[in-house]
Amino acid sequence: AARATGQRSSGRLRLAAVGVVVVVLTRVCLLPVFLLLGHRLSPVLLLFLLLCGRAAVTAAGERSSRSRRRRRRGGGRGSGGGGGGGVLARRREGDASAAVPRSESAFASAVYEALLAIALCHNVSPVESVGGGQAASLESCFQGASPDELSLVVFAARCGLVLHERTPTRIVVHEPSGRLRGFELLGEMPFSSELKRMGVLLRDESTGAIQFLAKGAESVMAERVASSDWMEEEVGNLAREGLRTLVVAARDLSEPQLDAFSRAYGAAQLARAGRAEATRAAWEMLQEDMRLLCVTAVEDRLQANVRATLETLRDANVRTWMLTGDKLETAWVIAQNASLVTRRQRMYQVAVRSSGDEKERRREARQALQGYPQGKFNAPCLVLDGAALSLCVSHHQQLFMEVACAAPAVICCRCTPTQKAEIVQLIRMTQPKACTAAIGDGGNDVGMIQAAHVGIGIQGREGRQAALAADFSLQQFSHLGRLVLWHGRNCYMRSATLSQFVIHRGLIISVIQAVFSSLFYFAPVALYNGVLVAGYATIFTYGPLFSLVLDEDVSEPNALKFPELYRELQKRRYLSVKTFLVWTWKAVYQGCVIMLGGIVLFEQRFVHVVGITFTALILTELLMVAVEVKRWHPLMLLAQLLTLLVYLACIVALSSPDFAGGTMAIFDLRFMLSVPFAFRVTILTAASTLPIWCGKACSHYCSPRVVSKLS
Repeated sequence: AARATGQRSSGRLRLAAVGVVVVVLTRVCLLPVFLLLGHRLSPVLLLFLLLCGRAAVTAAGERSSRSRRRRRRGGGRGSGGGGGGGVLARRREGDASAAVPRSESAFASAVYEALLAIALCHNVSPVESVGGGQAASLESCFQGASPDELSLVVFAARCGLVLHERTPTRIVVHEPSGRLRGFELLGEMPFSSELKRMGVLLRDESTGAIQFLAKGAESVMAERVASSDWMEEEVGNLAREGLRTLVVAARDLSEPQLDAFSRAYGAAQLARAGRAEATRAAWEMLQEDMRLLCVTAVEDRLQANVRATLETLRDANVRTWMLTGDKLETAWVIAQNASLVTRRQRMYQVAVRSSGDEKERRREARQALQGYPQGKFNAPCLVLDGAALSLCVSHHQQLFMEVACAAPAVICCRCTPTQKAEIVQLIRMTQPKACTAAIGDGGNDVGMIQAAHVGIGIQGREGRQAALAADFSLQQFSHLGRLVLWHGRNCYMRSATLSQFVIHRGLIISVIQAVFSSLFYFAPVALYNGVLVAGYATIFTYGPLFSLVLDEDVSEPNALKFPELYRELQKRRYLSVKTFLVWTWKAVYQGCVIMLGGIVLFEQRFVHVVGITFTALILTELLMVAVEVKRWHPLMLLAQLLTLLVYLACIVALSSPDFAGGTMAIFDLRFMLSVPFAFRVTILTAASTLPIWCGKACSHYCSPRVVSKLS
């Protein structure tokens, strides 16, 4: 306000001076041209130009003289109320200082009042005494749930108003003069995502003045603040710079007004039904015709490599939506800085009136969604505010999801925590094949994180609420690229292979038992001893099978360097009904070959067929693991070798009836060390694995994977 008071007269002076300079320069520059070409121009035209230049100089001089006379008259008044920048107020006799502009004094008091409100209206508590504002690190002297409030309190402390003490009933501020100024805390209106504002009711202990201070978003404070000709413009300017803005206002109260509020608030606290609404109505009594103090702006800096991470995820065909509680201008600037949208990308805003007929507002939202240019090459970014988002989620779900999925990026601003969770749930409901991952760093993101398939929390200055509620916790947003492209890829590939191998391992031995029973008229006779079945499920196949968790189809540098490789996983070709049927066919084929081949190559004793088929079964499982390995790890080779050694030791041990736990041995050691046994086992193993190897080789040759291009 003080900045605008003295600009009219100075603006007139600058305008007059600019006019004189332009006219003089014009005459000086053009006069030689007119003199040289005067014989070609009309003498009347030349005389007219010279007279116009003289008249302009005369008019500018008269305007300058009138301005000087007004300044001399204004300076003589001394105490003119509401004067401009030239009005001076003399100090009292005895002061040795010179004259001070009255506007500067009013501006200083306004700034002090605004800083005092910033130092009082918050939920921050001092950790230790910071008297005088001379602490080594002011940030470590305060603690609070919101980093924005911490930043504002630290700013006020650097300006000289230091928060000295805060209790449930009292707030003490250390002033620049060294005096401790105390305020009695009469009440506190807590912040909530629905209210979008908070406030404190204070009584000055030195003067007894009662004041209610409030700060909140511009959208809600504009209705409660007296008319201001600069608030909306300044908030918009700050928001376009990517800053998070808050409006701070105050209202002076009298004792009767305080008593009325106390009665209403006390009755609301005692109400059994509708307590929240009654409490909110009581606080609304204090939020009428408030006096605007200032607008604050806090820069929410992005972490390192956020832009590169989002670009990498975009190349990996990962769709990114931005859900934020900031203003539209702030959200748009942050999206550009984070490379969520390009600098030249257009914005398509879906906006509706915040009040009015509900049917009319629904119609506006539907028309705005239907007007989105789908199918274009350079489609704009879809942007929605809180009111439009609420209508779209409630009444136009199908249309909204159709438009949002067609947009290259979606920005939802002024979102409440409930709306964030509703959007995630809506995506899961309307897009059953999509996998959602919610990423947040504050308590407002907990609902969204818990509603998604995968919750990712970032440990930042917002606290650890999001990190504790999430499935994965990260220190930096840039770690998201490695989490998705590398760990996510390996998790999917290894889980797909391991789960199908477990099915194959159990199904193949079941097929062998089924074929054996069918050949002997479905007699309830077990082919393998319980010891062999237990060993097959544990020590004979456990190591090689679970060593697949170390398999890698591509190196980590290549996975991060070529994010397009992640698109192949989104087709879900490695774990589907088709792959399940393929692995089922493998188990049925190999089980039939092993059992039927063992019967054909049957020797004189039953124990021989057990030794032949079980050995072929173990070797088939080991070779199948070797076929599926993309990149060998030393532990994989060790698991294969140890499994073979353990099986050989078990053959020797189970050849004795004492170790077999029965009256006869499970294996015939002499026969298993002979050449006919090795020949029969080799024939069965080759017949069960070679066709599968050949089929897989033909499939890779006819339809090579994208990863094979890197080699």
